[in-house]
Amino acid sequence: VKKWGVDLAPYQRTFEELFARECDFRYEVEQLQCWQNYLENIPGVDVPRVWANYSCDDFYVQDFIHGEDIFVVAESWNIKQRKRLGEKIVFAFLKLLFNERVVQGDSNFGNYLFCKNKDEVSVVMLDLGQAVKFRSQFVVTLFSGLEHYRTQKEFNVLGFFAGLGFDVDKLKPIHHKLPLLVKLLFEPFLSNKPFSIKNWSYKNDIDLLLGEDKWWFRASGGTDFFLLMKSFMGLKNLLLKLNISLNWTQIFCEATQGMTLEKIKSISTEQEYLNSYASKNLRILINEDGKQKVKLALPLLAIFHIEDYFSDEISDQINARGEDVKSIIRSALADGGKPKDIFSYEKGNKTYKVSID
Repeated sequence: VKKWGVDLAPYQRTFEELFARECDFRYEVEQLQCWQNYLENIPGVDVPRVWANYSCDDFYVQDFIHGEDIFVVAESWNIKQRKRLGEKIVFAFLKLLFNERVVQGDSNFGNYLFCKNKDEVSVVMLDLGQAVKFRSQFVVTLFSGLEHYRTQKEFNVLGFFAGLGFDVDKLKPIHHKLPLLVKLLFEPFLSNKPFSIKNWSYKNDIDLLLGEDKWWFRASGGTDFFLLMKSFMGLKNLLLKLNISLNWTQIFCEATQGMTLEKIKSISTEQEYLNSYASKNLRILINEDGKQKVKLALPLLAIFHIEDYFSDEISDQINARGEDVKSIIRSALADGGKPKDIFSYEKGNKTYKVSID
């Protein structure tokens, strides 16, 4: 707290507010009624109906829901049903976030029930005592950032974090790594193909990218971002149980259909703070007898799992040099991942070369 200047007071106030809401049945009833309206245009996702005539300050009455919990779903539903359920969960999360600015703040397993009729599936959210509504600027900034990264357009990265409520003065020491950091956070949304959330190792990758400087990022974050990630981690855990792959890009486009890209508020016109991050690919080249045998172009984020593309021979050579794969990655990303050759190796008639461009 002292070293990195973490201000705990906003988080203390946030937790106090969450506990107060959780113990206030009137707030719960109000949220259930609001969310019934929010979910009218989201088929297959609902909340229980409240019986207001039988409710008071000390308790409330809602419909009894017949459904199954996530553990039964994971064990007994087929892959098609689980995938359809995952699509509904993610679609509802994004639709509610970007259209109504709300999320289920307490998205633990016990707050969901799931129903099915053949291949038709539905979701019921049970407990909205920690429902969160975000500032308009926060949601607009988040949407704009996702759109910019998804369409590979440049924008002011510090301005993006400022719009999310971060303390940008604490981010300036790591500003050259922020574009890649955002890519790690947005990874599920960046490729228009099925993505399994179990492959999203953002915590380890951020640690590899930032090292001890990760505390600049953690110390700068606002409570809105904290609450969003808290909710999203609950969503992530549900999807891990379902054991499915989803096309996050497609679901995002469907959930935000009709929304227009708004410009992120700029906080600096200095070129060094713009997203001038040019590198996009990790390239692996293998030549034998002067002829090209292997040429791979991978998304840059593959650098965090580069050891998966090394043979045992290459790994042994790295160890023989007194290096390790993590040190190679850290060195390559020390400047934020600008184009460079990061590894080469020759043996006999073979040459290996790894670069980013």
